[in-house]
Formats: sequence, structure tokens, C-alpha cells
Amino acid sequence: MNQPKKHKQKGKAGNSICVLDRGAVRLQFPSKWIVKQHPDSVQIHDSEPPNDDCVLSVSRFQGEVSLEDLLAADDRQILNRADTVRIERDGLHIAWSEVRYIEPEKKREAFSRIAIGHGSGVQCLITFDFWADQATEFTPVWDEVLSSLVLGANTRKN
Repeated sequence: MNQPKKHKQKGKAGNSICVLDRGAVRLQFPSKWIVKQHPDSVQIHDSEPPNDDCVLSVSRFQGEVSLEDLLAADDRQILNRADTVRIERDGLHIAWSEVRYIEPEKKREAFSRIAIGHGSGVQCLITFDFWADQATEFTPVWDEVLSSLVLGANTRKN
């Protein structure tokens, strides 16, 4: 996560801002969550793994990838696949969907939400995995992530 030390960006009350590649990708998440930097993504957990109940993963990518291709390549035990939701605002295009599956290790029902965002010459992939019985708690987080997403505009305000 390449975030300037003295940035002037502030999230809504109770939120922090995740900034990738000097502002190429920016979104908000709950401030109390834990950020883990990985070589190709940032993962944000509601608590320290392995005691977390959800993980939000954000990455920037090059090339063309469709949501349909990502969903088709999913090899989990899928119980249900929702229709694709499309959001367009201010030159930003987001396509996302949700799959309900059985998590193989814990044999527990879970949701995975997958979004691809395109805008200002930038593409990002966002995934959000959480337990099905906690959907009421985590759905507002997903909504805030998508509504706060800004691509390719490192000085633009929300």
C-alpha cells in the first residue's frame, strides 16, 4: 500500500482509506480492521487471522479480465451464483457478483463478492469473503467499499 505519509485524504467517521499505487486505487474500510500487505494485493481483515470472519482483498492489475471469466474459473463448491450488478458513475465502471459456497476447511457456508473496477485507465479487482450467517454485518462494508472506490484520481475528493 503506497500511501503518502502526509496525505490529506480522510475517510468517513470510523473508516480508514486504503490507497494503492500512489492513488491509482482508493477506497474506504472500517478503521479497526487489520491491513496486510501481500506482493500482489492488500488484504484487510476484521481481526487478526486466523481468527478473522472476513477478508477484503484489493489489487490493481493490467490487461483485460472479465468478471464472467473470473466467476467461470471459480472451482469452489458453489451453491448459488447471483446475477451481475453493474455500477457506473463519474467515468467509473464496476461489475460485481456474489457466489455462495461451502468453505472446504471449516465446512461452513460463506459468501464471496467479486468486483472489477475500470476507470481513468486503471483496473482493480476487489474480493470480499465472509460467513453467510454474518451477511447482515458485512454487507454495509461492501456497499461502502464500492461507493467510496476511486480509480486513477489521486487528488480527487469523495
